[in-house]
Amino acid sequence: MKATKGVWMHLGLLGAATAVAFVTASAKHEPAEGKRVEAELWPGPVEAVRQISYEAEDRKVSITTAKDAVGTYAVVEQTKDALKAPASDAGVSVSKPPEVKRFIGVDEVQKLVELLAPAKSYRSLGKIDAQHLADYGLDKPESKLSITIGDKVRRLEVGALTPGSGDYYVREPDAGLVHTFNADVIGRLKFADSRLLEHDMHGFHVEDLRSVEIQAAGKTRKLVRIEGKADVWADAAKPNVADETVSNWLAKVQRLRPQTYVEKPAQVPATALVRVDYRDKSGTAGFVELYRLPEAQKKYLARSERTRWYVEVPATLAEPIETDLATVVK
Repeated sequence: MKATKGVWMHLGLLGAATAVAFVTASAKHEPAEGKRVEAELWPGPVEAVRQISYEAEDRKVSITTAKDAVGTYAVVEQTKDALKAPASDAGVSVSKPPEVKRFIGVDEVQKLVELLAPAKSYRSLGKIDAQHLADYGLDKPESKLSITIGDKVRRLEVGALTPGSGDYYVREPDAGLVHTFNADVIGRLKFADSRLLEHDMHGFHVEDLRSVEIQAAGKTRKLVRIEGKADVWADAAKPNVADETVSNWLAKVQRLRPQTYVEKPAQVPATALVRVDYRDKSGTAGFVELYRLPEAQKKYLARSERTRWYVEVPATLAEPIETDLATVVK
């Protein structure tokens, strides 16, 4: 009897384990981050986003989307209140004019737009009585957000951070509905000058390039990339002979990074110090032009297909390119 009882007990445990495994395997799990979308504040599509505006106590950010032959990008303008100057001997503090920065955004702006069109909330609280809005920081919103999608403008008031979460409480002023909202969106807008500014001169990968053409001082040199080696180049006349000098020089050019965007430079030389055109298997991949301004202290501007505007680049990166140019284009 005892042996029989033991067998039935083990069979019962096996059946229970099988049932649990079946339920677990067939259950619909929450998303990996443990959140489930409760509300779509507004739909997309991404392509229909025309403008995004953000307004806080000390700053305003305006993002206007655009498209050209290269692709989509955005013009970002940030207006930030300047810190007041220390009080003078007379005890009077001097207000400075706001700091205005305009620059180009590409990939990071695209990520922002994708978070906003459509805009989703992982928790919807419905309508909150006016006397309870202070509990969510929405009696006096810290900032306001609006987005123009097609011909419709959508608005949000931004309140306090949710307890122990990476979300903000937000309110749709037109509908009066309160939701939680992705804090990353607000962070990107609040710190637009660092988080949305395009830091790359190009969008292509070096390993996809096939050839380059360098133009300087009325001379031209054509180079080809040695197959299987991303940073090794050869003269087009000797495509299998690596040229270490030109490879090192092109690597310096590829290290250029925008420091400050200059929409309308006061003075730009008529001719660039050097222009480099990049080509991949599909044709033109991009270009970069480097200019040195005629000043006592060396200052360099550059422009590429991705920056659209002129950008100031660090002299520490640009000067070696100019110095070694004579050894590359003879």
